[in-house]
Amino acid sequence: MDFKGTEKHMGLVMDVIGTEVNNAMHGRTEMVPTVVGDPGIGKSASLKYMAKQRGFGVYTISLGALPMEYFSGLPEFGEIMVDPKYIVTFSQEQKDAMAVKSAAGEKVVAKTAEWTMADLVRSINLAAEASIESGKKGLIVLLDDVHLVEPIVQKYLFEFFQNKTLQNFKLHESAFLVAAMNGKDSAGLEGFLSAVINRMAFYHAKFDKEYWYENIGFGLHPYIASFASGPNDKFFTGANATDGPSPSPRAWTDLSDAIQGFEEDSADINTLNLKLQMAAEARVGIEGAVEFMKHIKLFQKFDFEDIFKKKDPNFQVSTDISDQILTAFIIRYIRTKEDAEYLKDILEKNLDKRTFISIFINEFVTMFRSISDMQDPKSKEAYMHLSELLSSEDAVDSKLMDIVVEALTDIRS
Repeated sequence: MDFKGTEKHMGLVMDVIGTEVNNAMHGRTEMVPTVVGDPGIGKSASLKYMAKQRGFGVYTISLGALPMEYFSGLPEFGEIMVDPKYIVTFSQEQKDAMAVKSAAGEKVVAKTAEWTMADLVRSINLAAEASIESGKKGLIVLLDDVHLVEPIVQKYLFEFFQNKTLQNFKLHESAFLVAAMNGKDSAGLEGFLSAVINRMAFYHAKFDKEYWYENIGFGLHPYIASFASGPNDKFFTGANATDGPSPSPRAWTDLSDAIQGFEEDSADINTLNLKLQMAAEARVGIEGAVEFMKHIKLFQKFDFEDIFKKKDPNFQVSTDISDQILTAFIIRYIRTKEDAEYLKDILEKNLDKRTFISIFINEFVTMFRSISDMQDPKSKEAYMHLSELLSSEDAVDSKLMDIVVEALTDIRS
């Protein structure tokens, strides 16, 4: 069966789910908010970003890959003294013999079993404790790929969703459940028990490229981030194909993670591009790979690291609109305060290149919003310095600031 519902943009769905988590934290709801959508559209990545923005830790569990014992726990065998009349497994001869003992008030030893804490509860509770200790509000537990849970396991999900317990072991009070799933039979959905469904709140999401880029995609390798920032929506649609690779945010993210390895293993630019084309085809399909490689070859016209190294005072941005768009991604290569000062000089010397300035400011704002996540302290310092330069008194009184404000107005609109 397919789970049907009205699809909303991912950004709106994340906002609503954030409120659902807040409601759960204050005891206003016991439902498990569940994002339903096509594979690869960024459900899990968006949930992780939402959790981080709202001050929660995140613990991801792929339910479809877990054995039943992860939910049930394991039996621990022991012995107990019981009246023999309550043991129904004896033969008639044994029962007659035991009846005599029972009449005399005697008891016999019987085997018994108790269940250990399920690993699911144990692992979540440990993660919740660590999250609280690190100053987070709590822990969002992302139950990923819920549609792949086998029917035999669903009875445990019922208890888990209903009571936040498994085999009487309780979930940490600061752990809040959120689920993600594909709602189509083609993804392996076999159907849920109605009792489980009735404890889930389904939110149907569709890919929101603007939301994905501004919050997730902008941080990918510059080759991919610059490609994603353009009008290439059809190459970021989600993994709908069943007969081969197809473009999706997840596929592009994986390719981004792999690019550094290809750069390190390639002796020259031609070898690198050949490998990148093969890697792209393997992830996003032939059509997406062809367009991506066209973009890369345009991007490679600009050696941004060399530009910063030379710091030519007469550097001019091309009048070609495509070149202006690509040149704006120079913002991603600043590493020092001197780089930041050089960028301000480039902006002032190219005030007539409005496309360049608009894209540059848009990228700067997007990067600056996540400055706290930058791993390189020097890059963080460089971005902070550029921000100070663009807001200094001399900048505010300059023509540059008028154009920057105009660009920011265009971004907001």
